[in-house]
Amino acid sequence: MHQLIEAAASELSNRDALTFQEWASGLSVSQFLKRENRLRAHFWTQASMRTWFLMSSDRSVLSSCETFRLKSEIGGGERGTSYSVASVFTEKKLRGKGYATEMMNQLVVELKRRDPSAQAVILFSDVGPGLYERSGFVAIPAWDRTISVPHTSESHNWATGLKRADLLKGIPTVSAFPGEFSVHVSPGQIDWRVERQNIYAEELGDAKPEYCGAQTPSGLAYWVANRKALKVTYFKASAPRDAEGLILMMCQHASRAGLDKIVIWETPEFTYWDRLTHTVARSPRPDSLPMICPLATQVKPEFWRAVPNALWV
Repeated sequence: MHQLIEAAASELSNRDALTFQEWASGLSVSQFLKRENRLRAHFWTQASMRTWFLMSSDRSVLSSCETFRLKSEIGGGERGTSYSVASVFTEKKLRGKGYATEMMNQLVVELKRRDPSAQAVILFSDVGPGLYERSGFVAIPAWDRTISVPHTSESHNWATGLKRADLLKGIPTVSAFPGEFSVHVSPGQIDWRVERQNIYAEELGDAKPEYCGAQTPSGLAYWVANRKALKVTYFKASAPRDAEGLILMMCQHASRAGLDKIVIWETPEFTYWDRLTHTVARSPRPDSLPMICPLATQVKPEFWRAVPNALWV
């Protein structure tokens, strides 16, 4: 068996030079390294992230990943910790040898050893469920709700735009989605997504909407620009009127930023999509597939139903 270690900060730049080939998303090598350093310096990352290497006997890296420590809740009452896995990477010359699976198996055991009260490990797979199913992860069905952006200046008076300063102040507080098992969304994690958006705006000239969110009397949404789409990271509305107000605000700012569509990850508490004025198309989501490996006996995969986009890393 190979050894799983927690990587030191001094070891990350060499790994970044390799992972560039997978996750640059249009950035040059220097821009990608700058992105990684900037995101690691973010206050949310500093508090929650660890990088892991699976090492061979000759101390070479076979596979790597990151984990982020999150707050979670079982049954609406028992609060605890869960971990999100991201950036699973094996060099092409080392693929097909089971190293990523071995790393994930050891990682689940190590997280449980370090944190016996941990409730679950989650991730978002872009390679289908098979790789992670071998390590005990279960896929959760995922759907997108997509709105084509109308080029309109229509105004309204029941939604208020939110800027990054509002989020950094923690106003309004971002609460957990209801459900049998929920992973909490923090203002820091949403701000990390805004920081990531801003990096692409500065380096590649991508869109940077004026506002990063909106609220109504009983609704709240946050979003980021992602190439030609407005990706909604958090969307919560208890009534169609609140949803309409949030969507209209999104349409206005997406249009101003030159974005073509709005993408919202569907969550199960919304039962009124067909009653909205806007046409909201529904389609299965093949990538960023939510997967969960329960650690606490009370957590069942089917209990994790509400998965907001803000949890993606």
